[in-house]
Amino acid sequence: MHVVWEKDKMETTNHIPQLELSNRVPRMMLVTYTAWMHKPVFIPCELSASVVVCIIWEEWASSLLIRCLNRKMYRILESLDE
Repeated sequence: MHVVWEKDKMETTNHIPQLELSNRVPRMMLVTYTAWMHKPVFIPCELSASVVVCIIWEEWASSLLIRCLNRKMYRILESLDE
């Protein structure tokens, strides 16, 4: 599969299937992306991070911790089964 922004107008003899993204990306997402790319910061969304409510950051961190602990737990359980 060939992923493209806009489908090629020329027909190819190979008939490679194409996935066109231009009609699948919401306009608001493109506007946000363009704004981020024009900011003079290292991480484009870093100025937006302060807008996120503290509880969301805490939930995200908790979720990461749980995933990490689950991975470790499964490794331990697998080693006990051997």
